[in-house]
Amino acid sequence: MMNGLRLEATLLQLALYDVTRRVAVPRIGGVDDLRVRALRHAPLAGALVGLGGALALWLGAVVLGPAVGAMLSLIVVVFMTRGWGWRGFAATFDALASGRRRTEVLARMSLPGLDGAGGLALVLGIGLYAALLSGLPAEVAGVALITVLGLGQMARVHVKATTLAVRREGMKARLFEVTDDGYRMALAQTLLLCAGPVLVSGPAAGLAAGLGAVVSGQVMRWVFVTRLGGYTREGLAAVQICAELGALLGIALVA
Repeated sequence: MMNGLRLEATLLQLALYDVTRRVAVPRIGGVDDLRVRALRHAPLAGALVGLGGALALWLGAVVLGPAVGAMLSLIVVVFMTRGWGWRGFAATFDALASGRRRTEVLARMSLPGLDGAGGLALVLGIGLYAALLSGLPAEVAGVALITVLGLGQMARVHVKATTLAVRREGMKARLFEVTDDGYRMALAQTLLLCAGPVLVSGPAAGLAAGLGAVVSGQVMRWVFVTRLGGYTREGLAAVQICAELGALLGIALVA
């Protein structure tokens, strides 16, 4: 039993590393295999990051008001994750606006810096995120942040479980990255996270959060499958942020 608990703790540590890049990777063999298995804890890792943001939101809202609390929570989340999600989100829209050909889109994604489309998407995305959070009561906004960050990670897991990567070669290009039991566990964690909005705002909030994440994340996934034939690292980030925004918008509509 202790070995099993130790393994799950290691998998959670790896999941936190994938989300934040601020947690040390344990020095063990077979890390690549464990990282695949660690995806089962991706929603929980996202929720833990959301908890850090929620604490900043609640404190900021009490001391300085809801608008400041919302911005503080985003600053904390961006700091904890090093802004990887938002970087990929902006790079994705930059690339999609750069041309119609698959090669043009992929080439632009791999370049540093942003053009107008990426910068505009970044500003509007963060602005919408902050506006939605500040428009909710502080207690609801904090719980919503925990939930939507978990849902965003679940969107990543779903894409990896159902879509092939564009830039992979050889046998890896034909393999999905999520095991069946890992997907089921990640889904179970996600359903538990949706209980948060249900407790503070009612059943409609939990349902709206889930539907918002699914619809917006799937739309972004469809764009990638249509334009590129699969996903990229930046595309995963775009799916994650879109799912978070969709979930937050769903909660805001019914809360």
